[in-house]
Amino acid sequence: MKSRGQLLNTCFAPRRPSRIALAIAATGSLWYSTAGAQLLPFDATPERTGFSFSTGLSVSSDSNILRLPDGVTPQDRSPTLGTQRSDVTIAPFIDGKARVQLSRQVFIADANVRYNTFRTYDRFDSTLRNGSLSWLWQLGNEFDGTMNAARTETQTAIANQSQALSSLAAGLNKLSTNRLEFTGNYRPRPDRRLTFNASRSESSNSSNFLRTSDNRISTVGLQAGYRNGRDDDVYLYGSLTDGYYPNRVIDSSRPIDNSYRQREGGVGFIYRPGGFTDVQGRIGWARRHHDQVPERDFWGPVASLTLRYQLSGKWRAEFSGARTASGTDAYDRVYTLASSLDGKLSYSITPKLTASIEQMWRRDDYRGDPNSIASQLSTRPARLDNSLESTLSFDWLPYDRWSVGLQFQRVSRDSNQTNSDGTPLYDYKANVVMLTTQYRFR
Repeated sequence: MKSRGQLLNTCFAPRRPSRIALAIAATGSLWYSTAGAQLLPFDATPERTGFSFSTGLSVSSDSNILRLPDGVTPQDRSPTLGTQRSDVTIAPFIDGKARVQLSRQVFIADANVRYNTFRTYDRFDSTLRNGSLSWLWQLGNEFDGTMNAARTETQTAIANQSQALSSLAAGLNKLSTNRLEFTGNYRPRPDRRLTFNASRSESSNSSNFLRTSDNRISTVGLQAGYRNGRDDDVYLYGSLTDGYYPNRVIDSSRPIDNSYRQREGGVGFIYRPGGFTDVQGRIGWARRHHDQVPERDFWGPVASLTLRYQLSGKWRAEFSGARTASGTDAYDRVYTLASSLDGKLSYSITPKLTASIEQMWRRDDYRGDPNSIASQLSTRPARLDNSLESTLSFDWLPYDRWSVGLQFQRVSRDSNQTNSDGTPLYDYKANVVMLTTQYRFR
């Protein structure tokens, strides 16, 4: 299922292209997901020890590359841009990965370079470099976990910048993130576990328009779980998050400290009846508090549910839903409460060819958004966005080392915000066709 922790909020492919490596449906969807989560044909091979190297190419055609409302051209928003709404993007990439196992320890190094080029709006061309080092550690029979250090570069979706297209004259915003993560499990008995996790990330934006979204997020969490002989899991969890946005201001004369602290706790479960089928969920309560801007505080239930079901040897169904208060998205959703639903049905036409259809819905409630001074000083309602994404995909493995993906996508957003003349401000519709091929040398 597509991960909500990752955004299809970048314009292009995920940091680590999968064997199908479908690039993100160009420049504008709002989902916390990546096309790398596309379901692979049912006989996909697992990771192997040693060194692997792959290269590939993605080509996409987008009918509304700058995610503008109907009837609006790029030149209407910025005289430095042209009148053409559509564009074609070409993105070659290479990926190298090394996996070494020494006794019970596993070490993984991964590096990826991707070049994105636009046929018409070549000012948006960019090179993205990503890398990570991971250690899957184990000490005796009672302690195990992971340590990870990563550097990622992504381009913020144009859909989240198009309200100020003049800021795009110098190119798309590049978001650079450095992340450290640690997870440790203590298992006093095979059916008991105590899990500690900690992470710290620092993100910076290249665009002056989005420098207010630079952030430093630190999180610590604890889980206490019970696991039965079938590998089902029930657990209690709690987490504490500190967020700091050093450049955030309401306006130039009112600088503020946008630091916040969020506490969350609840119960979760994982049910694995066998095979591909499983159910994962959690429900809890979250409280986010800002010392200086109480309008952005949140206090309420949060939940998530993911269901994967093997209908037959050829059919799979996947569903997920979530209600979250997340502040670490590439385009600063620190003010939003996000709700989402995602359903996907996949069919294995042959052992090497899989077709899938997917429908996603997302609502972003920008309560207390300081980017709109009018919402602070008048009765103007807070921004509310409803987004839809429909996708038809075909994933083909001609043979073990070569993969091909074809994707047809329709994306749209409906917002309650309008210009002074009543025309839509953040609405858009777009059709995207994408072809991706990847070859793995080992």
